[in-house]
Amino acid sequence: EDYEAQEGWYRWTYRVEDLDTERMLKILQLRYAVNEKLILTQKGDDFISQPIEELGNVYDIQICKREAGGVADELLIYTDIAVYKVITELNIRYILNDGYSLVKRGDGIAVEMNSLLPSAFISLELIKEDDFVIGYEIYGGGFGHGAGMSQNAAKAMAKDGMSAEEILTFFFEDCIVKSK
Repeated sequence: EDYEAQEGWYRWTYRVEDLDTERMLKILQLRYAVNEKLILTQKGDDFISQPIEELGNVYDIQICKREAGGVADELLIYTDIAVYKVITELNIRYILNDGYSLVKRGDGIAVEMNSLLPSAFISLELIKEDDFVIGYEIYGGGFGHGAGMSQNAAKAMAKDGMSAEEILTFFFEDCIVKSK
């Protein structure tokens, strides 16, 4: 019933066979450099902003907060050194991308996404060995930041004969479309 159900990006999977903790550390450090308030380290009961020098072995990764539409907004990475909190869907998309695994779209096409996952509308299934994460599989949906109007859905709605006003009010329920 979804307007985008026929789009290749409607559903996709991403499997990391071999977790590269050095790359994950590097990306955490790069994202911290962009905004140090969005990559935090747990100290006691609080999370604080501090440079990350080492990652250690990862024993759990959890999505701990989602936005209203279901997009992952906070991720916790548990290691034998510390617990790190990754904030914003964009940072999560960077952190969970290993740089070389292919995204398999719902239409079967495999796509290179070397730095960023297609979206953060995801569920995460860990692959563990001896209590440590060695990989993971992500089941995702959509392409983009997950806020506002879906261009693919809008295109399908227009093809179904909906007007621009109907499409806009579908995505932005409380808006009023007026002429100048």
